[in-house]
Amino acid sequence: MSEQNSNTETQSSSCCCMPYFIANIASMMVISEYNRTKQRSAVETDETFQMELETAKNITEDKLRQKDIAFKRHLVDIELKRRQEEVQKSYSNQMDINELQRFIKQYWPIDDSYPITIIDMVNKEIDVINAPLNVILLRPMFLPRDSMGRRTDGKVFEQIENMIKDADTEVIGDIDFWNGASIRGNILCSNTDIMNLYFLMSPLPTLVIYPYYCRNKMHFNYAVWNALSAQPFMRYTFSYEFSQVKAQQDKDYQKEAVDKFRTSVAVIIGTVRDAYMLCKCKPQTLSTWLHDKKHKDLKTIIHGQPEIRDYIIKEWNETLKYLDTLKTQKDNAFATEEIDYMIENIKVNLEKL
Repeated sequence: MSEQNSNTETQSSSCCCMPYFIANIASMMVISEYNRTKQRSAVETDETFQMELETAKNITEDKLRQKDIAFKRHLVDIELKRRQEEVQKSYSNQMDINELQRFIKQYWPIDDSYPITIIDMVNKEIDVINAPLNVILLRPMFLPRDSMGRRTDGKVFEQIENMIKDADTEVIGDIDFWNGASIRGNILCSNTDIMNLYFLMSPLPTLVIYPYYCRNKMHFNYAVWNALSAQPFMRYTFSYEFSQVKAQQDKDYQKEAVDKFRTSVAVIIGTVRDAYMLCKCKPQTLSTWLHDKKHKDLKTIIHGQPEIRDYIIKEWNETLKYLDTLKTQKDNAFATEEIDYMIENIKVNLEKL
C-alpha cells in the first residue's frame, strides 16, 4: 500500500513539474527566435547601410569625377580662348602691319625708314620737360623737273639742310633737326602730308615746315604740335618772289635763293622754338643768335627781305604782349626779373633789327 502511495506521489510530482519545463522551453524558443530576428534585422540593417554607404560613396565619387571633368574642360576652354585671343591678336597685329605698310607706301610723306624709329621713340618713356622739338622740313619744288618728270633739286636741299644742321641747330637749341628726312620726289607739301605725319608722330613735339612754290613765289607754312595737342596748329608765315627757271639757269641767283630759303627756315624754327620753350619756362634764343657774328649773313639777308623781317617783328611783338600779361599773373613760373630781362632783350634786338 505504501509502495503504491509512493508511486502515486512520484507521478503527481512529475505532473506538477511538467508545465514549468514546457514554459521554460517555450520561453527559450521565443527568446531565441527574437534574437535570431534581431540578428537578421541587424544584418539587414547593416547590409542596407553598407549599400547606402556604397551608393553614397559612388555618388560622391561620381560628383567628384564630374567636377574634375568639368574643371579640366574649363581649363581646356581657357586654353582654347587663350589661343583664340593670340590668333586674333596676331591677326590684328598683322593687319596693323599691313595697314601701316600700305599707309607708308601710299601716303607717308618722308623717308620710309622713319616710321619704325618714330614708333620706337613713342614706345620709350618721353622726357616731357627736356624733350627737344623735332623739326622736319618738307621739300617743295625748288627747281623745275627734267624731261622725264624727275626732280632735279635733291643736291640743293642737301646743301640747305646741311647748312641748317651744321650752323643753326646748335645756336637755336632744344631742337632735333631731321636732316634728309624729306627725300621723296612726289611731295605736294599739303595739309594731307601734315595729317599723315601727325598720325604717327602725335605723341612727339614736332615742327613741320612745308614751303610750296606757286605763281613765282615761295610760300612758307608750318605745323606744330606736342603730346597734349588735340590736332596740329597750322599757320601761314610769309612768302617772297622766286623763279624756279631763273634758279636753274643762273647759278648766282640760285645761290642767293638757297641762302634766302635757308634763312627763312632757320627763322621759322627759331620763332617756333622760342614760343614752345617759353611754355616750358626756358628763355628765347632767336633774339640772341640772330645778332651773333656767325649769323651776320642771315641778318644781312633779313634786312634785305622785308617779308622775313616783318614776320620776326610780328612774332616778337606777340611775345612782348604775352610776357606783359605773364607779369600780371601771380601763379606764373617765372621770376619778375626773368620776365623783365626777356622783355628788355627783345626790345633791344627789335631796335637792332
